[in-house]
Amino acid sequence: MQEDLIKHLKRAVAVVNDPHSSFWKKTREIALEIAIIVFAVSVSISFHTWNTNKQQRAEVREFLADLKEDLAKDRKNLEAEKTRLESAMLAIRQIRKLTPERLAQIQSIELTVHLINRKTFSGNYEGFKSSGKIGYIKNKNLKSAILAYYQEAMPSLDEVEQFRNKKGVEIIEIVGESNLRAQQFSDPRVRTRLGFVEQATASLMEAYTSCLDQAARISTEIERELARG
Repeated sequence: MQEDLIKHLKRAVAVVNDPHSSFWKKTREIALEIAIIVFAVSVSISFHTWNTNKQQRAEVREFLADLKEDLAKDRKNLEAEKTRLESAMLAIRQIRKLTPERLAQIQSIELTVHLINRKTFSGNYEGFKSSGKIGYIKNKNLKSAILAYYQEAMPSLDEVEQFRNKKGVEIIEIVGESNLRAQQFSDPRVRTRLGFVEQATASLMEAYTSCLDQAARISTEIERELARG
């Protein structure tokens, strides 16, 4: 391409320097060479743009396919944690309903304080983002949803999990991890701390539900995007 442009430029220069060519002939020849050069450059730019866009679309498709797998893993983990929290919530509420008189009749209570140790699968997102390719995603709604999920929803969820774990550790430090003496739950301090754990658990379950909904919507939109080809 570069060699062809140089060749046409040399022709234009040769026409200008030709003492035997008339002014009008020079004008026609120069105009023709310029037209050829402009056309060639336009074709080259168009092809380069088309090729770049094609490559970007291919990279986006690969990224979205990988991201869909990451979201599936996230949803599986979130569902598992939510199920465990539902059991924990039920146990906590049952214990808090027990009166001091009823607690005095019970020798021990089985309560396992579950601490959260969940992982967000964000490797593909972080890699694509750090390479500066997030802008390749032309679907603005999908791009915004992905950014909101990884930059807002999941970091916020991490904070709620940490708060819930903090409250859980406070209970463990007071009464132990399991097979607890029922009389311990007559202590107002323990009952108050248990109430904090219940509130933190409820908040975390709501956060899990929200993140699950976001992950599901993104996965559906990814499927639509991949189906477009």
